[in-house]
Amino acid sequence: MISILLAKKIAEFFIFIILGFLIVRCNILKSTDSEVVTKLCIYLMTPAIIINAFQIDATGNVIKGLLLAVFNAVIIHIVCIIIAKLYGRLTNATEVERASIIYSNGGNLIVPIVGSVLGDEWVVYSAAFVAVFNIFVWTHGRGMFAKEDGIPWKKILLNVNIISIGVGLFMLVFDYKFTGLASSVIASLADMVGPVSMIIVGMVLGGMKVQNIFSNNRIWGVICLRLIICPLVILLIMSLLPVESFVPGGDTVMLISFLAACAPCAATINQFAILYSKNAEYASAINILSTLLCILTMPIMVYLFQINH
Repeated sequence: MISILLAKKIAEFFIFIILGFLIVRCNILKSTDSEVVTKLCIYLMTPAIIINAFQIDATGNVIKGLLLAVFNAVIIHIVCIIIAKLYGRLTNATEVERASIIYSNGGNLIVPIVGSVLGDEWVVYSAAFVAVFNIFVWTHGRGMFAKEDGIPWKKILLNVNIISIGVGLFMLVFDYKFTGLASSVIASLADMVGPVSMIIVGMVLGGMKVQNIFSNNRIWGVICLRLIICPLVILLIMSLLPVESFVPGGDTVMLISFLAACAPCAATINQFAILYSKNAEYASAINILSTLLCILTMPIMVYLFQINH
């Protein structure tokens, strides 16, 4: 079953987290060195995996699948925004807490998982979620932290993920594919995303005091909403809107979208918290703890998805 394959893959990722943690605790590297590795991941490996995902034939079914994936991503973000807003009214939640509930790490984590568990031909539908995520997070998400600023369209359009998706779509539409050495290089970089992303998490964790992660009791409510409540509500909505029947392979496209909805809190929220002085350490703690706990929650959520589809 896919849930079992997913559990094995996430367990593998957990080992990479431990390795990153040990590298820092054994003083081989510093936690701050993760910034350099993160830039390599963002500017080399992530674009490679996205572009590599579009190295397929632009059939009618692929286009329909992409449209379904975009539709799912929009619905997922709207639902999470509503849930976070309700939670904010009930608990006076901060910007960091509400944004962490809404925005998931559906890129760096889900893209390599989809490639490993479902196959490279399905990764293109993860890219659709990444595109929608970047539009939402740089408009609505950033607006939660910088209420006085306008929409940074330049940052949205020049975001490396958006550029990669644009390049990939261009190659898909005009049926251009990498071959030979170029194809091998792109594929090799793409294969590195998952392990390197998890090593980065371990390195950040290695530089933190463990007690700081658990010092704020409100963190559990935020993580419960991000990893359990939001996915369950989205699963209910997906079961009531059987749109997958209109697309061949629609069940798998829905699963990919659901995986992104089950992912831990987005690292982008950490960046906003740092930039706008909104308790960056707390934001980092939410990101780290949700990433660790998703090892348990994601396989369960996928199992629930499978028995309902």
